[in-house]
Amino acid sequence: MKGHLFHSRRNQVRLVRRRGELVIRKEYRDEETLLTEQRTLLLLHSRGVDSIPRVLWRKGRCLYLNYLPGENYAELADAAETDAQIPLSAAMKALCDWIARYHAMTGCLRGDVNLRNFLYDGMICRSVDFEEPLISGPVEEDLGPILAFLLTYLPALTPSKLAAGEAFLRQAAVHGTDMEALESAYLRELDAMYLRRGPDSLPILSKAKDAFRRIRP
Repeated sequence: MKGHLFHSRRNQVRLVRRRGELVIRKEYRDEETLLTEQRTLLLLHSRGVDSIPRVLWRKGRCLYLNYLPGENYAELADAAETDAQIPLSAAMKALCDWIARYHAMTGCLRGDVNLRNFLYDGMICRSVDFEEPLISGPVEEDLGPILAFLLTYLPALTPSKLAAGEAFLRQAAVHGTDMEALESAYLRELDAMYLRRGPDSLPILSKAKDAFRRIRP
């Protein structure tokens, strides 16, 4: 595992051995992004947010962070398509719980809710990549896009993803989530996906819009 390069669109993230332990070395393209993530992680820890990276030290354009175990949710959803033993529904419930706790502690949006930014180890959800400045906002604005990512990752709208999406919404209801606001955020994210992915995505995104009402508790 040492030397493993993690997926990142903007920075180089690698598992390395330093000072006798395995840690994450994250090399940033620019100073501003490094400082934003460093400040955000320190602030979130001060507010009691758990299951996120801890800044160990800085060297040049690199932050060294403690390693968090678990498989990212994008890979988990993909694996669940061929392995019925993968607990995708349980994982999505844990993710919903994490987002609910995060909002209760911070009142801020998680922001970048790409499923690769969440990890699941079979029991606990953790979150990584805090490169965007914190802004306030309701929990539904995070939950809606998370559901949109889950259902539209290829292969999209499969039975395992729909079942996991339903479990996610049921857990959101347990936390008192406004389902109308969640649906609105979900639909806005689908519209944003169309702009990013282009006309070829329209058939899947249209079906995804209809899917919400089928899995809503």
